[in-house]
Amino acid sequence: LSRTAGELTAANAVTAWVEGMGVFAGPMLAGVLIASSGPGMVFAVLGAAVLAAALLVLTGEAPDKRVTESSTSDSGAGLVGDLVAGFREARSEPGAILLLCLVGGQFAITGMLDVLVIGLALESLNTDPSGPGVLIAGFGVGGLLGAAMAVVLLGRRRLGAAFLLGALLNGIPLLLMSLPFGYIASIAF
Repeated sequence: LSRTAGELTAANAVTAWVEGMGVFAGPMLAGVLIASSGPGMVFAVLGAAVLAAALLVLTGEAPDKRVTESSTSDSGAGLVGDLVAGFREARSEPGAILLLCLVGGQFAITGMLDVLVIGLALESLNTDPSGPGVLIAGFGVGGLLGAAMAVVLLGRRRLGAAFLLGALLNGIPLLLMSLPFGYIASIAF
């Protein structure tokens, strides 16, 4: 889909901004709705949003599928063949496997945080039921800041240092949370 590294970085910046906005707005809205109307209203709004998204998808047109020699898999047809071809391509690019492992690790951390935040909000911080939504919205704000930083990186070829900085900015507050009074230190960071 992208023809240059700049286009790929720009697409990633937009994707990160949209994800950050969603991670901020979704939990914040859920927290407000739980606090004001209860969980039933959250399900009603969520259901309406999913239906609206489905209607938008139905009204859109599928883009032309462009098949090029480089996008076809020679290892077999279908999903398995595409996966094998993708892993071959990743193995041929220096540093691609490391990057895939780092991104996969970030997703695993995000999944753990989704679970941890609920216990943290309700048991450690003694918030009301809207507390987890507010805490998760904080991660969305961090995602928006990260997306803004991604715009600065447009056109750069070497992004390893920026990825490391992002991982440190994500990981250091988590490490601080494990210390006594770490909540305060983590928020300050």
